[in-house]
Amino acid sequence: MNWLGLRTAALLGAILGAILGGVAYSAALARGWDAPYLVGIAMGFGVMLASPDRSGMRGLLIAAGAVWAAAIVQTRVGPHASAGLFGFHATLTPSRTASFAGCALVAFVLARTSARRNASVRAAGS
Repeated sequence: MNWLGLRTAALLGAILGAILGGVAYSAALARGWDAPYLVGIAMGFGVMLASPDRSGMRGLLIAAGAVWAAAIVQTRVGPHASAGLFGFHATLTPSRTASFAGCALVAFVLARTSARRNASVRAAGS
């Protein structure tokens, strides 16, 4: 039983997406481009392509994971690296907050669905 809606394939897709998105975001930060939504896009697509079913709970979990992954990257590379993970909240301006919200939104929208046609909806506890 898996109440989070994550099968092994979807979990591996999320991990691969987090790695690829983190690399893309760190490269963007190194060039002065603050784009945390790259992590959300990569994680969302990774889960969407790997998952055989649809799950709203999985979408929420991946959205939260994408924000955390982007925050970890941001505290390691770029202008806010000195803030550290516990000082992440101090780096959030209104526009940066909107960027991280966009990261969560795109991850949720992509991860809650599946690339397979006629994918069934996964219910909690199944």
